[in-house]
Amino acid sequence: LYGKLESLSPCSSVKDRIGRSMIEQAEKDGLITPGETVLVEPTSGNTGIALAFIARERGYRCILTMPETMSIERRMMLLALGCEVVLTPKETAVPGALAKA
Repeated sequence: LYGKLESLSPCSSVKDRIGRSMIEQAEKDGLITPGETVLVEPTSGNTGIALAFIARERGYRCILTMPETMSIERRMMLLALGCEVVLTPKETAVPGALAKA
């Protein structure tokens, strides 16, 4: 019997692997460079936290856009990871965050 415990990932989420994979593939393809590229992503969930974590680890500036309805705890987590958080009006929800990014 084999099991995979995503809760043991650095940010305790299955999204940690996705965030790492996205950044690794873009680096491999020569699309981004640590210290030069600014990562900008609309988010409202754990993918944003994973991207902020990996960005900090690899030396990227990271800007995440999200609706102002996101919890203070989520915002504080992103700020603690060194990410810049841009809030969009609650009336526009996630489409507003997409447009801002």
